[in-house]
Amino acid sequence: MKILHINYSDYRGGASRAAYRLHSCLRKKVKSRFYCNFSKYYRKDNSIIYKGNLLKNIYFLIGKLISLFFKTKFSIFSAGIMPTKISKFINESNYDLVHLHWIGGETLSIKDIGFIKKPIVWTLHDLWPLNGGDHSSFENTWKKKKKFICRNKVNKYLLMLKKKAWKNKIYFISPSTWVKKEFNQSFLSNSFRSVVIPNALDTDYWRKKKQNKNFKNVVGYVNPYKKSYTKGTDLFNKIILKLDRKLNKKIKLKVLGKKINRNFILKNITLEFYNGDNDKKVKDFYNSINVLLLTSRQETFCQVASEATSCGVPIVSFAVGGLKDIIVSGKNGFLVKAFNCDLIVNTVIKILGIKHNKLKKMEKNCIVLAKKRYDKEVVSNRHLTYYKKILSL
Repeated sequence: MKILHINYSDYRGGASRAAYRLHSCLRKKVKSRFYCNFSKYYRKDNSIIYKGNLLKNIYFLIGKLISLFFKTKFSIFSAGIMPTKISKFINESNYDLVHLHWIGGETLSIKDIGFIKKPIVWTLHDLWPLNGGDHSSFENTWKKKKKFICRNKVNKYLLMLKKKAWKNKIYFISPSTWVKKEFNQSFLSNSFRSVVIPNALDTDYWRKKKQNKNFKNVVGYVNPYKKSYTKGTDLFNKIILKLDRKLNKKIKLKVLGKKINRNFILKNITLEFYNGDNDKKVKDFYNSINVLLLTSRQETFCQVASEATSCGVPIVSFAVGGLKDIIVSGKNGFLVKAFNCDLIVNTVIKILGIKHNKLKKMEKNCIVLAKKRYDKEVVSNRHLTYYKKILSL
């Protein structure tokens, strides 16, 4: 079996990391290659096909300009209209199956996808395939009885273009039950089907360090390098202000990523900032906190959550999207009604006040559930089973 994975890049962003992790595991079992147009990070990996060139960079820049014009605070935007012509490379190759991942940024055009003659597996790392050009669904109203009403005529045009172009064999993968629910309410469900398979994780690498944690009252937060409505970065300042007022003891808040611009003073919270430019630093960060706070409004899966729980870190988050699959409230963290900032603050205080033995049990639950659900061997075998089923049709 020969599999070709296609993604915008091989490392930049959560979807790229998920795609590369799956490819890295599959290549030990089948012939797997990884195709990307931009940002070749693993330059010494000869399994990566890097097709970046001047023309594609020009297409990318044009797509970027279109995106800047049509994106909103709620969602990034990809038109998918540049003539990418990757289908010709795929159709002339000897690959049995092509696995699409995140193909925004003019990686693969809407029409080019329709020209692919090989069977296609497509993991929904976001909701772009379901929408027009938007990657999130906050403003689209296509859910209402499948009347494909979009926020503007451009989105409607792109949605109709997808509906017209995609007549080939496409088999979708939803990383969470929430994504499958969104899929089932979209135009795609009229012609295609989706199965739920989570993103793979090397749970042997993402693990709790052997030494016992001898620190208390340390909360972690992962801050994106860009402001993100989807990730709830605007909610974070509100939450820490409320948390600081309600605390009756000093705590440490470790922030991985971009420094927070703030014009307020905290009395009970000490902020520390960490750079997370490689996996080792991120893993060390998880192993230096007692609980991870997430403020996302929408998540198709959330690799931060799977990585953290695999390292034995309980999570407090809003009950949204893929987080509802990862967090079992009371076992490996707590889910809070969206988007109640007071309730999430009270839950953080609650988990910081849990007795040592109960916290240890919760940390153990985190590791056991992560190993059972997201371990790379478990997830890659589910993908192989799905591939074989598709090729036998």
